[in-house]
Amino acid sequence: MNPNETFSLRVNHVRRHSSDVVIISFEPDPRLQYKPGQFLTFVFREQDGEHRRSYSFCSIPETDTLPAIAVKRIQNGRFSRRLFDVRPGDMLQAIRATGQFLLPEPTSERKQIFLFGAGIGITPLFSMIKHTVICRPDLELILVYSNTSPENTLFLEELRMLQDKHPHQLFITFLFSNDKNLIRARLNKQRLGELIQDHYQAMLQTPMFYTCGPFAYMRMVIFGIEEMGFDNSSIRRELFDTGLPIVKIQPPDTGKHRVTLLLKDGERHFDAGYPLTILQAAKASGIPLPYSCETGKCGSCTMTCVSGSVWMSYNEVLTANDQTEGKFLSCTAFPVHNDVTIR
Repeated sequence: MNPNETFSLRVNHVRRHSSDVVIISFEPDPRLQYKPGQFLTFVFREQDGEHRRSYSFCSIPETDTLPAIAVKRIQNGRFSRRLFDVRPGDMLQAIRATGQFLLPEPTSERKQIFLFGAGIGITPLFSMIKHTVICRPDLELILVYSNTSPENTLFLEELRMLQDKHPHQLFITFLFSNDKNLIRARLNKQRLGELIQDHYQAMLQTPMFYTCGPFAYMRMVIFGIEEMGFDNSSIRRELFDTGLPIVKIQPPDTGKHRVTLLLKDGERHFDAGYPLTILQAAKASGIPLPYSCETGKCGSCTMTCVSGSVWMSYNEVLTANDQTEGKFLSCTAFPVHNDVTIR
């Protein structure tokens, strides 16, 4: 299936969790294949052009017949409001599931996983937790989950049930900002360090860290982990709040270069160079590439540079190891110094 090809999904069920969060389930579709931690991108074609929005799965393919996502209504959010109002039987256009927010492979030596989530950011983490307790007995999970109150906590009862059922594999700390006990309220770097030290087992090799939530929350979590001496390559992040558009930084080479795109059915060629990113240049040439946020924050547009060099003006997704393997984000990348071949 072409990674940019759209297909129709029929809404099966809508469950309202709170005044601003709904769980939307879809009819099964063979084109909808996904892994825990990934997201689904919806395509909205409007008079002012095509718009894309991505939402993480809260279901898992192993046990949930219906694939499902969680949607939080954003104030003045044009498309979250639309999804919030869908009904069973409605049809939505989507492209295939994608995302780099994935658990380590079973062959990895990393067996201890720390999960830090805030608010709606629990969505991909919840999917990963459900998958792990069923399919990955080799992994130990430590979840730190921040919310304003128990009443506003998504999947609270489900998580408590999973913790009771798997007490030796899943450890959860709930933090509520309205708690009078400050230790059980907001997460800060000191509390983060204490929670990691409480569970960290050096014998399990370097742990992996996953975080999802608002930008300021994730930044604090990442800085705290790095200050404890853990390498950035052990941190995975999934940012829901894309915030303001990123200011495009000028690349070290602003000239145009030839881009060769390797496809299953042959090659496509186009020129790219500042101010047009590789994604923008491809779109201008009528060549469809996968994308969603267009700000370097979701990973939908991840590609691989086979030859030549690319430079990214912004990257919130790919690790240093990913970039060593040639991966880049086409929405913020420019070819530099020479022609490039990508796939």
